[in-house]
Amino acid sequence: MSTYPNIASPFFPDEIAIQTRTSINRCSPISSLPPEILLEVFVLCCEPNYNAIGGVDSHGICPLRLSAVCKAWRDLAWTTSSLWAVIILINPSPHALHLEGILASWIERAGNEPLSIRYEAQSNGLLARLTQETSKWMNVSIFLPSESLPLIKKYKYFPLLQHLSIRIRAESSRPGLLGDYQHNLEDFDIFNTASLPKITRLHVPKYLQCFKSNWMWSQLRTFSASTIGREDLCRILRFAKFLEVFNANSLEPHFSYKRRKVIHSNLRRLVLKEVDSTVLNELLSRPDIRTPNLEDLTIEIYRGNPDSTSPSNFVVSLHQLRRFTMKYDNQYEDPDWVLKWLLNIPSLTELDVSLSARASAKIVFALGNPTSTESKTEYLPLLVNLTITVDRCLVCNLTMKDIAEMLAYRSSGLSPFISRLKSAVIYDAYTHQFTQEDFNTLKTASFGDLALTMVDRKRAYRIRTKHDADLSVKSPER
Repeated sequence: MSTYPNIASPFFPDEIAIQTRTSINRCSPISSLPPEILLEVFVLCCEPNYNAIGGVDSHGICPLRLSAVCKAWRDLAWTTSSLWAVIILINPSPHALHLEGILASWIERAGNEPLSIRYEAQSNGLLARLTQETSKWMNVSIFLPSESLPLIKKYKYFPLLQHLSIRIRAESSRPGLLGDYQHNLEDFDIFNTASLPKITRLHVPKYLQCFKSNWMWSQLRTFSASTIGREDLCRILRFAKFLEVFNANSLEPHFSYKRRKVIHSNLRRLVLKEVDSTVLNELLSRPDIRTPNLEDLTIEIYRGNPDSTSPSNFVVSLHQLRRFTMKYDNQYEDPDWVLKWLLNIPSLTELDVSLSARASAKIVFALGNPTSTESKTEYLPLLVNLTITVDRCLVCNLTMKDIAEMLAYRSSGLSPFISRLKSAVIYDAYTHQFTQEDFNTLKTASFGDLALTMVDRKRAYRIRTKHDADLSVKSPER
């Protein structure tokens, strides 16, 4: 006869431990919540972040982690299909065991819920399993090698798909892939209302010749392309009359001389990155594009010196522009065009510039100085948030004292018009650490209600003042 205690006996150590843990869990305040409230908490915890361009950006808490807390949570999580409706596969280990089986089980738990998917893997088996659920795709971002495209091309109907982002992986052993991936997408004949009846956001690697004018463009609100030419940009704006966001990660030269003017009254945000100044001059010189209701504009110039007059004519015509982001890092070109661009937009409330030290100095000097209080000219009178990323070099006269004087002037009420500046951020990417003399200079200025953040290569400091409150300097939490 066995001398071991019966497993059902209350004296069995494991059973006692389980009962003890169960008692503790029941005493926890969160255990008193009804399942309906607890489920709402689960949904908020597992809700992913969404990017208007990239789709599913990152996940909150994976439902598997909630399931591991206790049996009650596991039963609730495993029977709630909405928690499993987000599938994120980012470079999973090729040696992970039973990954396809886990994915199948995950999809099964999602039931009939619309799926949000972020796929960045190289497993055709996983992709093939996902494509079996195209009738449930709602928000899908895929980053895959060109060789995997045939797995998706055979599907022609995506009834629930609202956001589609397609990126092609550049790494491949097959020669000529970089020039072939666009061709491989040309016969991806789904860009129409019959295939995408609910599409509102679309991202593609490049403008595709298979794009045709159809009703799909009327329902599109966001369009993004990794690379696009000037004429193709205008063509998309003509197709998508109700487009609100246009994002070009790279604006490439276009050698067609067929120019058409586009007036787009619904566009609210325009992003142009990696722009050659020659291309920018051609695009905005006439300008080809008029967007009278644009509220958010981003321009990042990587080469050349823009014409100081043609783009400024485009910018000045933007009477609704609220946010302007400008990136141009050239220490050797005359930055006078910056003043004509930026300082003549009276509607701006947010300005974020990443410029050379010389150009940054001109902006700081123009925005205010105690010695210029008699001037009747007030640049950017509605400005609330200012961010400057600057390279402090020896040939530049921009000093911390100049910044302090400008900030004090804009926040002290001395300016001829009402100043609304509430937040200023100064980034110095080349200074190892701000000196104590820099901070002493800033402390001597009265900033009123202004919140100032200074960031150098080593640390970030925030100086806050309100009325007569003491200034404080501290490093950010890491």
